[in-house]
Amino acid sequence: MRTLRILFAKELNATLTSPIGYTVAAVFLLVLGYTFSLTLFVTKVANLQYIFHQMYVLSILLVPVLTMRTFAEEAAIGDARTAYSPRRFGNSRSCWQNMPLR
Repeated sequence: MRTLRILFAKELNATLTSPIGYTVAAVFLLVLGYTFSLTLFVTKVANLQYIFHQMYVLSILLVPVLTMRTFAEEAAIGDARTAYSPRRFGNSRSCWQNMPLR
């Protein structure tokens, strides 16, 4: 559990100290604000059901952006073996164990 906490702190720090984290958050909030305004002005009812659905869809689209950035950074510095190691995912017999890097 301590290792997970250390990895979580490292990833959170990397995301919050880079411009890409703030860019992704800004895009997320702008799209949600636009969707809410459009829904509010068209239907004249403040229904949050559409907003929660939009949050779900945006999360599916934007979370891989942050993940791909992390994998690309680790591959660029030559530390990609740790990105694909089974210990990172907690399963020692993971399918990632024998994955070729390039």
